[in-house]
Amino acid sequence: MTISSAQKEKIRAGYEQQIAYCMANDAPLTARICRAIMTIADENTRTGSRILNWDGEVIPDALPLRSAAPFHALYQSGKAPALAAIYEGKESQQEQINNLIDTAMHIFDDEIYPWLDTPPQTNEPGRCAALMSGLMILSQRHNLPIEILEIGSSAGLNLNIHRYHFDLGGIKTGPSDSNILIKPEWRSETTPPSVQPNIISTKGVDLYPIDCKDERTRERLLAYVWPEQKLRLERTAEAIKMARDYPVDLSQGDAADWLEQQLEIPQEAGTMRVLMHSIVWQYLPRDTQKRISKAMEKAGQNSSNDRILAWVALETNQSMRQHELSIRSWPDHSDAQILGHAHAHGFWVNWL
Repeated sequence: MTISSAQKEKIRAGYEQQIAYCMANDAPLTARICRAIMTIADENTRTGSRILNWDGEVIPDALPLRSAAPFHALYQSGKAPALAAIYEGKESQQEQINNLIDTAMHIFDDEIYPWLDTPPQTNEPGRCAALMSGLMILSQRHNLPIEILEIGSSAGLNLNIHRYHFDLGGIKTGPSDSNILIKPEWRSETTPPSVQPNIISTKGVDLYPIDCKDERTRERLLAYVWPEQKLRLERTAEAIKMARDYPVDLSQGDAADWLEQQLEIPQEAGTMRVLMHSIVWQYLPRDTQKRISKAMEKAGQNSSNDRILAWVALETNQSMRQHELSIRSWPDHSDAQILGHAHAHGFWVNWL
């Protein structure tokens, strides 16, 4: 099958967009790996052919990240020792990286190929810094116990948000004896209010939920972490351990279906029900986005001062290439309020 020049350009443009995103988010090594895959992919391997013949959308389907993760997994497992030159920083020349990725793709073609079946499962506890900041504002505003509903939970690591300790520009919250400290660079002179959100329950949903108790799953989760970001690797590994020690309420299903069902469950008086999500909205089909928004608007109409409905999200503003932290709450604050911007993986927060 001959691949058209238009198809090749579509794939190239998508990879270039991901490369630019990686460079803007302190991930030059991941950018080089994505460039290598884009450069060497051809029809001589099943994986290369599938990439070039991709019939979906490159960025919404996260094709570059689907294709990059298996090489990280091969390095971590020790199956491809030659890749150490890339992942241990011994090789930075793009041409040599291309050659190493090309060789690995040919040798491990059958092992790499299935990674393209499903989107990346990006579990990043660091994003909780922004989410917790939003919950602190909501707690100050409404002073009610919180039940969290998270969509796009993946392995549910962020459902343990109430078990993490935070230092947010000097404002501390969460258990001080936690094994996980989340302390982003705080790029502002102002901070969230000094309050302790009372999170009484968390539950989440994912189309492809991950079981942290499975060792192969642990390896897969860590493979999706961008390899140059060592703090993320260490923090994610610790969060996986915590999820094993404190299992979370995580369901399999469509985000809109699940949320509609959750919002139908009667809310106890004197509580705040919060929809929470991070870097997931862009991956949802347009119809799913509309259904979620409609469900929240409808539920908001039935809210009251002792049954608050709220929404906290850290999501990508594609036009500005920034990740915006926003909150809404019903019945009296239904318009979205932008609280700040944050690094995609929680390294810094710019509080507005």
